[in-house]
Amino acid sequence: MTDTAQPIRAAACERVARALKDAGLEDTIREMPASTRTAEDAASACGCAVGQIVKSLVFRGKHSGRALLFLVAGDNRLDMKAAEALAGEPVSRPDAAYVRAETGFAIGGIPPLGHDRALKTYMDEDLLDYPLVHAAAGTPNSVFSVAPDALKTATSALSGPLKEAAA
Repeated sequence: MTDTAQPIRAAACERVARALKDAGLEDTIREMPASTRTAEDAASACGCAVGQIVKSLVFRGKHSGRALLFLVAGDNRLDMKAAEALAGEPVSRPDAAYVRAETGFAIGGIPPLGHDRALKTYMDEDLLDYPLVHAAAGTPNSVFSVAPDALKTATSALSGPLKEAAA
């Protein structure tokens, strides 16, 4: 008898895997031995450029009160004025409890899809410059890989310039 047991995946990763499948995307989730919490850590683990890492940043619309998701290239800082212009309202950074309540995920492992509630999503146009990007898959040490245009479609994201200008 051969042992074909697969390692047990975290429940958060399973949620992301279902969301990928529902979006018609391949489940490419990898659980890394080390943390991928920061863009630099994730790039090192994936063997890619920092710009290929998708940072999933949750903000709250000041007028709507809705959670808004900004997908930002790992080597970019989010320009708040650009984010507000794209969202059409001022935004504020919520606390960790709000982020978990709105997404179902903890900060450090927030994926771009598979959230508890539908989030209006905005994508840094710089991510579209890469053939492949890597995003958190629900935990601080898991990632999945996807073509950025497929991610944009799967998340119904509106793309635009979100990069803070160099000082």
